[in-house]
Amino acid sequence: MIPILIASVMLLGCLIDGLPYGYFQILRWVVCGVCGYRAYLSCTLEKKAWMWGFIFAAVLFNPISPIRLDRGVWAVTDVCLAVLLLLSLKAIRNGGR
Repeated sequence: MIPILIASVMLLGCLIDGLPYGYFQILRWVVCGVCGYRAYLSCTLEKKAWMWGFIFAAVLFNPISPIRLDRGVWAVTDVCLAVLLLLSLKAIRNGGR
């Protein structure tokens, strides 16, 4: 739960102007890791739609081979993914709990 909240706050923090490039590099590692784990958890709980959404997000935010998009597209993507992560807290319980 805490990693999802951290990733969501960091994603919404991207809307602030003037952040250093290092922030976005760290964001990629955090979001990719959280989404990768959520994809794994979704797969084990047989929530296939959530799994594919998180796989897509992990690939989009991967830090090894960054995908370049316009700032406006990233802003919309960041907000949508933050909402998706927060919604997944209820839809996908950790370990089925």
